[in-house]
Amino acid sequence: MAKKVSIIIPFYNVDKDRLDNCLKSVVNQTYKNIETILINDGSNYAYNDVIDKYSDSVLYYSLEHVGVSDARNLGLKKMTGDYFFFLDSDDYLEKNSIEKLVTLANNEYDIVISSAKFIDSNTGKINNVITAPENTIIDDNNKKDLLKSIIDNKHIYKCVETPWGKLYNKKVLEKYRIKFDSELIESEDGIFNFEIYSRASKIYLSNDLLYNYVVHNNSACNTYNPTQNEFYPFLIKKYVDLFRKLHNAEFDAELDLFSMRVFCRLIRKYYSHESNFNSFKKKVSCTEPNFKHRILNNSYDNLTFGRRIIKFLLKNKFYYSLYLISKSKIKIK
Repeated sequence: MAKKVSIIIPFYNVDKDRLDNCLKSVVNQTYKNIETILINDGSNYAYNDVIDKYSDSVLYYSLEHVGVSDARNLGLKKMTGDYFFFLDSDDYLEKNSIEKLVTLANNEYDIVISSAKFIDSNTGKINNVITAPENTIIDDNNKKDLLKSIIDNKHIYKCVETPWGKLYNKKVLEKYRIKFDSELIESEDGIFNFEIYSRASKIYLSNDLLYNYVVHNNSACNTYNPTQNEFYPFLIKKYVDLFRKLHNAEFDAELDLFSMRVFCRLIRKYYSHESNFNSFKKKVSCTEPNFKHRILNNSYDNLTFGRRIIKFLLKNKFYYSLYLISKSKIKIK
């Protein structure tokens, strides 16, 4: 008997036409043993016409606005499939996506990761394609490289930190009681995938372009959020706790580099919104101690020239120089 696949689609204030296109791509799949779970995370708009259109093929749940982690967790709780797959509500699948992924899984792989096309939301044209280096098998012998990719966006494996575009075996989730961390306002994807990848026996990375990711210029990850100053040190601690729980101190050097990259992002994207030097200095000088320790723990030899400068300025408390960098258009690489 064909394995059942649960496709989980959380949404919040998504454009109706995009949601319709997303659901259409699921209904039209060549693979038919699919359970579609649609979760409205407290949207401000009514979607009755779209939901009614697909009522025969979609299980629909509505929540107060709780965030994407809790919405996904509800989908995980309600699903009855052998495998599960996350689909963002404005993205869409190729017609044979699920059939291809199930065939690749073939009861051998706990997770199958699809390659993806990135579609411009305005033009509908492909503006990027991300594929695996080859059709790649991941097991305990080479899994560390995959896990590194979650916190190192320049690593060879791309898009592995996101939950979309991946077919997961439910047995791994249930055995280890894995779920999304609702305390995180972002990067919950990476935390979830780091744990489930760590627990999986074998993972397959496919070159097949089966997922269409729609790119928006006003994406939440491109928007200023004044709480990021407090959030990022909290996120680093989450990563450290999980990484050490599963792998002891094996990833400490990568976490130090990740902390430096996060700090550079704070300087460039968030601290730059401070209206004057004194408020900027207050935020930088009050950097959470463990977070600051990881930033300064990086060897200069392992840093790019720009990040060496940032470390030197932070270490020696040259806050005004950091302030000038934050206000400039210099990209810290």
